[in-house]
Amino acid sequence: HRQTNDVKDRDSITGYYTINAYLSGNSHHTTINEMPALAFDRTFFKWLANRYNKYFSVRLNAQAQFFNRENISSHAFQHITQSYQRFIPSASLNYTNDQSGYLQYVYGLKFSKSADNPSIDQLAPLADSSNLYYIQQGNRQLRPTDKKELSFNMQHTSYRMVNRFNYSINLSAGIINSSFADSSHTDSLGRSVHYTVNADGNRYLNISGNLNKAFNFKNSQLQVSINPTLRFSHAPNSINGTWN
Repeated sequence: HRQTNDVKDRDSITGYYTINAYLSGNSHHTTINEMPALAFDRTFFKWLANRYNKYFSVRLNAQAQFFNRENISSHAFQHITQSYQRFIPSASLNYTNDQSGYLQYVYGLKFSKSADNPSIDQLAPLADSSNLYYIQQGNRQLRPTDKKELSFNMQHTSYRMVNRFNYSINLSAGIINSSFADSSHTDSLGRSVHYTVNADGNRYLNISGNLNKAFNFKNSQLQVSINPTLRFSHAPNSINGTWN
């Protein structure tokens, strides 16, 4: 990825535009993100003709991530080279109960591990200094995040033509260690300096669902759909050295 910035400032007295040497420049960003994996799948099947089909599957995914980044810029402080290697496995269980021509139940349970890498703007931003009361700085010591998530989903599907009733439920909960958190310091003049830090204790719970019900009358049909969503999260940040 190549980027060229050509920024000029207008002189309020002369009306001419002059090059802003700090904000102008070129950069060349190269990222290699390889994620080889060794997967194991096993499916168990049971059926009775014209009655039911039942499936139970297990999947194990032994995956590694090899991440390499090189950023070359006309600004020396944005020269960045990084390499990370991680083990990011996942495992899932799935069960399907299909009652032929009547209804179907689907259940899924999954555990996964993943990571997110800091961006160049978080490591060494090229911040515009025109706003003297909000100053964005970088943090070259940032580490990748470490995310673990457990999710569950359930789906009920009715094949009946009359008074159909379908619903689904999705749950996901996770913990993110070394998450990206905002840290800010404000001085007596109201000027605040912000930069990103790693923080533990980031966690969340997501709940969502879908419910569809059809009511048939003599010459018409009423369809009701409900789609609730809830999210609970705990995301730490630091203000003047105090964690919140």
